[in-house]
Amino acid sequence: MAKPAPRPSPARPLPRFPRLAVVAWLVVALVVAWLLSMTLWPGRATDHINLVPFREKWPAIVCLAAGCSWYRAARSIVAIDLLGNLAVFVPYGAALAVATLPGEQRTPAGRHGRRWWLRIFAAGFCLSLGIELAQLAVPGRVTDIDDLILNVTGTLLGAAGIRFLDLALLILTR
Repeated sequence: MAKPAPRPSPARPLPRFPRLAVVAWLVVALVVAWLLSMTLWPGRATDHINLVPFREKWPAIVCLAAGCSWYRAARSIVAIDLLGNLAVFVPYGAALAVATLPGEQRTPAGRHGRRWWLRIFAAGFCLSLGIELAQLAVPGRVTDIDDLILNVTGTLLGAAGIRFLDLALLILTR
């Protein structure tokens, strides 16, 4: 007599759309390749390390708000450094969220929420830290704590967008 197929454990729910998860993991890999190709080429900057959070960006934000003599440079710092580092990791967080969203046991309250968010955070942190450490060996690249903070924030924003859409669909389809 054949044994019945094992049921999935409640701790590890199956994804609702397994094919979507596979495609999402493929997108995660492509986004990681894109991020590495953008960040690990030799650049034109002076090699340096910044370990003081927002040392250069905060004065630029204040300059934009108050107006100052170096307004154009401040706008460039905010647009490229601040918003750019935030934006480039949003697709990573979104693809990672689609690939790892809890399946059948989802609830609007987010029963698996804390662990899931911690994993998203850890993935964004590890990728960004790896890039920043690798940039130490690449000529013309800057290793900056701001990049790490903004990249992780971008990862979380991308995941938050997908999580919001997923929960909205869950509520609307009940």
